[in-house]
Amino acid sequence: MNDPNGSAADPYHLFAKFYDLEFAGVVDDLPFYQQFAVEAGGPVLELGCGSGRVLEPLLDANVPLSGVDSSPAMLALARDRLKDAVELHLCPMQAIASLEFRHAPFWLAICAINTFLHLPGIEDQLQTLRAARQLVVPGGLLILDVFAPDPTYLAHLDGRITCEFSTTLGDGSQLDKWVARTHDLSEQIIETQVWYELCSPSDGSVRRFADRYAMRYVHRFELEHLLARAGWSIVSLFGSYDLEAYGPDAERMLVLATWHESEA
Repeated sequence: MNDPNGSAADPYHLFAKFYDLEFAGVVDDLPFYQQFAVEAGGPVLELGCGSGRVLEPLLDANVPLSGVDSSPAMLALARDRLKDAVELHLCPMQAIASLEFRHAPFWLAICAINTFLHLPGIEDQLQTLRAARQLVVPGGLLILDVFAPDPTYLAHLDGRITCEFSTTLGDGSQLDKWVARTHDLSEQIIETQVWYELCSPSDGSVRRFADRYAMRYVHRFELEHLLARAGWSIVSLFGSYDLEAYGPDAERMLVLATWHESEA
């Protein structure tokens, strides 16, 4: 069944219920962001901060932190996790330049694991990159983390249903996440259908929550072109959180970009 409460207004309302259960163990990228936050030495902004998974460990960097997200449900998780330690705003990434941040301008802006790909089209991506440039100081950094499109992986996205995550909740309920993905090569869109199944430990009854989302992936030189159109220059391109150079076997594209007054 579809979730009856608020999913129409907030497409991430359903995912927020289970997000931290699934992604609590995703920590490989955290030292990467901590390193750059410390080196920035000044205010840091996260675009699409979600539940605050990345912002929480950045508190140890002792720099002012801000985050924006378009989902009220996800931002509620972040507020509960971070309390008043981080400035948080409800706003689409495309419109962040209209906000009044206490800590702006920022020395570092980050858009963590695949968040940039949830923007639905080229104009949304360009608006976000241009808005970020308005908020980052000249010489400051923007970090984008997106997956590297692998033709073999994309070719296998044929709608088959697989179990992607399972856990046992505190009350003994079994939670399973099933997904089916399809790929539109011409539009560079991955459509994901999601089913969460919650099995009661007392009588075995199952509640099912269904939803879907889309991601528009980008290739390396397409991303470089988008950044250039938005006024950014690439400083480095890594293929892993260990700062390995981007190469043919890289699973991720970690782009570090900056801008200067002379290029504005």
